[in-house]
Amino acid sequence: MEEAESYPYTPREMAIAEHGRRRTIAGDPEQVRSRILALAQEHSAEEIMVVTITHDFKARLGSYQLLAEVFGLHGLGAESRTSR
Repeated sequence: MEEAESYPYTPREMAIAEHGRRRTIAGDPEQVRSRILALAQEHSAEEIMVVTITHDFKARLGSYQLLAEVFGLHGLGAESRTSR
């Protein structure tokens, strides 16, 4: 951690990192929901796509489950899609 914090980033690397930070949405489920909805409204988007980048599959699945809950998307799992 200390090595990463003391790394002498170039201005270009700092610009790339800042761009990534602006595109990141993080927080509790309600905060994330609010930011996603605001972003969709700002861009007049009718649909959104979320990519959760985490260290393992279980954490990523948990993130998607929280999003599904906060957006009221219950019952839309794989078993629901295959039974249509």
